[in-house]
Amino acid sequence: MATCDPMLKSEFDTDPQYYLKFLTYASVGGLLVNSFGIYIILFHSPPHFKTYRWHLLNYQICSTFCDVILGLCTAPVFFLPSAVGRPTGLFVKMGVSSGHQMTVASTFLHLILAATMHMFFYRWQMVVPNGSLLKFSRKVKAIILIITYILFLTPHFILLPPTYQDQPSKRIELVEDFPNYRDIVDLPDVIIFYSKNDMALAAYMFSETLLGGFLGCGMTWFWLHTAFIFHQKGKYSNESKQLQYRKYLLNLSSQMTIPIVTILYPGSLLGLIIIFRLRNVQEIAHIAFVLVSAHGAVGTFSIIGLNEHYRNYLLARFWSKCNTISSQKCIRKVKSGG
Repeated sequence: MATCDPMLKSEFDTDPQYYLKFLTYASVGGLLVNSFGIYIILFHSPPHFKTYRWHLLNYQICSTFCDVILGLCTAPVFFLPSAVGRPTGLFVKMGVSSGHQMTVASTFLHLILAATMHMFFYRWQMVVPNGSLLKFSRKVKAIILIITYILFLTPHFILLPPTYQDQPSKRIELVEDFPNYRDIVDLPDVIIFYSKNDMALAAYMFSETLLGGFLGCGMTWFWLHTAFIFHQKGKYSNESKQLQYRKYLLNLSSQMTIPIVTILYPGSLLGLIIIFRLRNVQEIAHIAFVLVSAHGAVGTFSIIGLNEHYRNYLLARFWSKCNTISSQKCIRKVKSGG
């Protein structure tokens, strides 16, 4: 069903089945991939990952829950450019209110941001030389990580709830200003963040912009300083050691790309659609959300593909399985006289 307003020339698909089905299938597949990532980190990490694997596991668990919450439990349909949406996932069947669903989904998204900064910070500390002022003790590192999680979660808990309070008045204001939303506001479980006299949404979006910028600048700093350290060490290292440094930077670059492509870029795109009131971009908004909900699965593929130990384990298991199946076929063929 589509509703439209001729003056604004904007229309909405209130039941985008292809998007919702794809989101469900992708989320189920992502859950399997993420679960395998947790298994391989727990039981098949190399010896030198003795400490780092727990930080990596924290990131992987946050990613797994985030993918499930976004893709299966909330599965929102967006009606942009006004900040309006409608959850359609498992939480709706469980009777969870749209506001609480928004809070839970946003909480896990912020946990992902914090866990990403956490992981980059720890990897940076692994390469900072002993004796450097930037080489922190275990106690100081724990304090910094606690502050990181507080920094990413506190603005969210303070600024998000006011954005969806007083839904009846928001419905009236939205329809008065944008008549093409008349049918949308009557949909079940719809949640509206629009209010022309309330700056709550603007404050929340501003805080999200600051957090995204902080994450991007933090990752860039960790990468640049790591590259500088390797450049200094490379002057006195052999070719084999220099190759290890380049592989490490490549791995770090890949881990930087994933949150940028699957979180920061889609989030910025949704924000720009709202700010500049771009119409008839519902499909683009849904594609952006699919990218966000696939963050964990993409990260798992990256972790396995770029880590030589994990990759070799997976290939060994795959070829072992293939050889077993091939041997069984040959035995059956010989027994049958073929």
